[in-house]
Amino acid sequence: MSRSLIKLIVDEYNLYEFWKAGLCEIDFQSWCNENAGLCDCSLNNINIGTVRSGREISGQPEWNVTVTNNCRCAQSQIKLSCMGFQTVESVDPLIFVKNGDTCLLINGNSLEASASVHFSYAWDPPFLLLPVGSVIHGC
Repeated sequence: MSRSLIKLIVDEYNLYEFWKAGLCEIDFQSWCNENAGLCDCSLNNINIGTVRSGREISGQPEWNVTVTNNCRCAQSQIKLSCMGFQTVESVDPLIFVKNGDTCLLINGNSLEASASVHFSYAWDPPFLLLPVGSVIHGC
């Protein structure tokens, strides 16, 4: 695979996730050395905290969710697994949109380094939201 093709893929996708899944064959350590910074970030840098607010909405407990990008680079197109997600409380579609079993955060816009986004929903039990995709920028 040529270096220009690799750089094109990085612009569109998270190459590290492709490599981990065995979908491309590259000398990843060499690639990381040449593209310093991109390999410092992964889905592990997207932290999701969920805490009960203490309020009830239509008889369901409300949960406050904070998604934080702990990478030193911006990440966009952040997708979370949200299989079966339901809520009796409206969630701002500019922040969180369900599409099948995944949810898109902030309309796919960049979440800058060390930045957080917050939303709330009401359901019981709480949902396990995990990052399943993102695109890394600016490293």
